[in-house]
Amino acid sequence: MKKAGFSIIEIVIVIAIVGLLVGVGVPAAREFNRRQTANNFHNEMIADIRNLQTSVASGERSGCTGNFLGGEISFIQTAGRVSAYSLQKVCSGGTAVVLNKTVPESVTVTTNRGTNPANIRFLPLERGTDVGLGNPFIITTAPVGANYSLSLSITQTGEIAE
Repeated sequence: MKKAGFSIIEIVIVIAIVGLLVGVGVPAAREFNRRQTANNFHNEMIADIRNLQTSVASGERSGCTGNFLGGEISFIQTAGRVSAYSLQKVCSGGTAVVLNKTVPESVTVTTNRGTNPANIRFLPLERGTDVGLGNPFIITTAPVGANYSLSLSITQTGEIAE
């Protein structure tokens, strides 16, 4: 008479297969999550920079007084890494913060200008930026410890290219 059920060898094989799938799948899921965090942050940063550029090009100066000098992106360094960026309207009477955004711990941000200070200013009325001719301002975003990165460049004319 045959007994119903699984033999111990069949159960061990199933457990080994499940263990193998988990061993491969969990690191891949973590890497995917790190990449997605970096991609999402990069896309949000581009949207923020384009919004600042648009409002500066139109001459919108909400929050600051005096002659309107433009809109500035500043990268803030803490403990040896870029930890945040700030978007500000700049006038002769001072600055008005438009947005402060923290960089996630799992993301690194670098610029080709160093980190202290690393600023770029959009000039009002579509006059471009304070970037030198032929020397674009490049911002690179990457997951910490990865060999994968995303870059954007801002030229003297104000063109933002990914």
